[in-house]
Amino acid sequence: NYQLAALLFTPITNWRHFLNYFPMKKINFVSVLLLMSTVLLSQNRLNADKGIIYNNEKILDVRLQTHGWWAANFVVGDVRSYNKTNYYRIGIGEQKSVKEVKKSTDFSASSASFGYKQYAFGKQNYAYMLRGGYGIKRYYTEKASKNGVALAVTYSGGATMAMMLPYYLDVSVSRTDVKNVISVKYSPETAALFLDPYKIRGKSSTFKGLKETKIIPGIHGQVGVHLDWGAFDEFVRAIEVGVQLDVFPKKLPIMVETTQVTNSPYFLNFYVSLQMGKRK
Repeated sequence: NYQLAALLFTPITNWRHFLNYFPMKKINFVSVLLLMSTVLLSQNRLNADKGIIYNNEKILDVRLQTHGWWAANFVVGDVRSYNKTNYYRIGIGEQKSVKEVKKSTDFSASSASFGYKQYAFGKQNYAYMLRGGYGIKRYYTEKASKNGVALAVTYSGGATMAMMLPYYLDVSVSRTDVKNVISVKYSPETAALFLDPYKIRGKSSTFKGLKETKIIPGIHGQVGVHLDWGAFDEFVRAIEVGVQLDVFPKKLPIMVETTQVTNSPYFLNFYVSLQMGKRK
């Protein structure tokens, strides 16, 4: 025992004597050291491949969609691990009816010198979707190198508020009078003017009906495939392709309903988004 204690407190150059004191365990001791070194090196290499773990990320998401053309979102993510991020998203986008078609004024019945604008015939309201939700982004591949791409799947859901603004048209009181033009929205009383293509001179300002906005609440969900060039970098550079569904308790009155045109309580959009941001 005294010999063992003396060996423990000798300089490291005398550890050879310590190993000789346990001749049967010398090989095991060296094996353990080699095993621990291998594990540490492997762990460091694994961490290098998977990148630095950040705490959060802030992203601007600008997207094109099939019905409404545009939407923009601000995303705040909580980075839980190298392959999972929980995020909150708030955004706004325009929603159009699948029945909506742009038209031009019939110049054969009017003076071509008037400043005409395109319009959507039969459109009753603009619809702007304000969305807020919670989601998860989960990576299923590792970024192979500095210039590699990581693949992830995102899914989220939340609340939608449809902001309905009246769609105003500039119309003439008669088919031949291009000077006496008034701005009207659809109602049973104005239907004869609003739905007469020969009297329509174009759409009015988008902001004309801003004070008459009505809110219709709903819900939404989306799922997408996420391609990230900066999955484990400080700066976010990504493209996402997916599908989004908005559902409401009643039909949204975007169009004037006829036997050929009906409104819907749900809207399905395919989208492609460009995402830029930063992690900390």
